Amino acid sequence: MAKSLTVYGKRDKRYPGGVRYALHIPMEKSVDKPRKAEEQRRANPQMPVVAVDLGVGRLAVMGAFVEGRLAATRFVDGRALNHRRHRLLTVIHRKRAQSGRLQPGVQDNANLWNKIRNLDENAAKQTAVTIVRFAREHGARVIVFEHLRRYRPPKEKMSKSGRKNHKRAYWLRGKIMEWVRDLAFREGILTVERNPAYTSQVCPHCKVLGQLAVHMQEPEPSVQRGRGFCGDDEPVPEMDEDIRVSPQRG
Repeated sequence: MAKSLTVYGKRDKRYPGGVRYALHIPMEKSVDKPRKAEEQRRANPQMPVVAVDLGVGRLAVMGAFVEGRLAATRFVDGRALNHRRHRLLTVIHRKRAQSGRLQPGVQDNANLWNKIRNLDENAAKQTAVTIVRFAREHGARVIVFEHLRRYRPPKEKMSKSGRKNHKRAYWLRGKIMEWVRDLAFREGILTVERNPAYTSQVCPHCKVLGQLAVHMQEPEPSVQRGRGFCGDDEPVPEMDEDIRVSPQRG
């Protein structure tokens, strides 16, 4: 149901008259608030769950678990985005070096920074839509993410643009989660965070510490169980095995 209309203008040289006009039509949709993950699990122990691992090289790795078994996977590649963002940041740092000292309170290279922000925002929206659509396709009512920690700069030697690119790629993970929460809530899907501690080392069947080796060779990554893992031999691509067992933030 439409509530009100809003018209606003923004200066943009690409449009006639140098102004871009937009019409906003807000809509309302009534949805049922999703129940807590533990309540859903008690009501249906075999409920479908989608576990998502956010990264840099691959923006998202999704796995749908139905009746405790991996039913499907999907990958969202982010290498092209990282390469394009790195090139833009390199241009910005090169222009900064040529212009000398920056003026306080004046935004430098405004068009390039806006382009980078738009690239990240667009990638976050598209990735979030893909994740929610994947959950709907497999009937999942819960989407599980790893709880993100504070940003830690890489220890290896990198250029200024490389470090900035790495930091913005990490921040992009938070934007993706924000959009997933919003889109999933509209579909009645709950979004939770799981503490990733020991999820790659604990067997999901017997809770015994073991070893888990991730192989990133193309065309697709694979996971090989080491000592201490029991159960079937079903591979789980680039995803923590135990993340689906306890869908709550630790």
